[in-house]
Amino acid sequence: MTAATREKVEQGNCFAEWLSKVARAALKRDMIIWIENPATSFLWWHPEIVLLKGEFGLDYFLTDYCRWGTSWRKITRFLGNFGAAGHRLLCNCSQNNVRLRGYSQQHRTSWTKVAEPYPRALCKFLAVATAESLKPQSRRMHLDPAARARCSTSRIGEAKSPGPRIRRNVPGDFDLEEVACVQPATALLQTRVHERYCNWLVSRLSPATITSLENNPHLQVLFLRAFGNDQFRAGEPMYLFRHVVVFLRKCFLANGRSFLPLGTCWPAGRWCSRSPIDRRCQKCFWTR
Repeated sequence: MTAATREKVEQGNCFAEWLSKVARAALKRDMIIWIENPATSFLWWHPEIVLLKGEFGLDYFLTDYCRWGTSWRKITRFLGNFGAAGHRLLCNCSQNNVRLRGYSQQHRTSWTKVAEPYPRALCKFLAVATAESLKPQSRRMHLDPAARARCSTSRIGEAKSPGPRIRRNVPGDFDLEEVACVQPATALLQTRVHERYCNWLVSRLSPATITSLENNPHLQVLFLRAFGNDQFRAGEPMYLFRHVVVFLRKCFLANGRSFLPLGTCWPAGRWCSRSPIDRRCQKCFWTR
């Protein structure tokens, strides 16, 4: 080492020894402490710090600043006897973090200087963890660093704007029956399948019979079942028959008629027993 570097190392060692003495004095008086430094710092290798950790059973809280809202990682350790000791909350970013190297034109200083302050959310968590450690064991709440990192309010578990829900102004002449319950693509599919059903009826019945069929939902059920059997024998998918039944039920309600007895015209169990549904499995990808 050069003379200047040796001087810095000696100053760092003296500071570590002084810090361990202060921490030991506080721990002997049952005080809550924590010591912070970068995770790769040589401070954690210092004999006095290692001895302090083993003597009082201290543990690390290891975290990355990006979990607390920053665009850089900066993995950091907090050694102490507070509530967060023993927890880990590391980076799970899907994109690359900002490297703390060089000069930041935006902040007009080096990137390492920009990343010196603790993130605001981390400060709140450290305060909560310290406060909980001062409570009796029976009154302490469970601390979840991950939940706290996602929380944007000062009180964990509470809403940003507590109180009754704000009433929205709804037009007085608004009719809920006019609200579309399906997507436009689904509505178009149902219309086309219904046309197929109507063409199937026209090819087999007279106009007078079709007119009476429209006014009699129970009679409609018999022909729906026959249409379903015909679609099954033709190898058509079952979801098309579903849409026919749902569409007709909606039409009967819109015209003020009685309910279409859905259960009696829906041979889902028999159809599935003869042609089981083969659902595609979605793969799950886990990232560290």
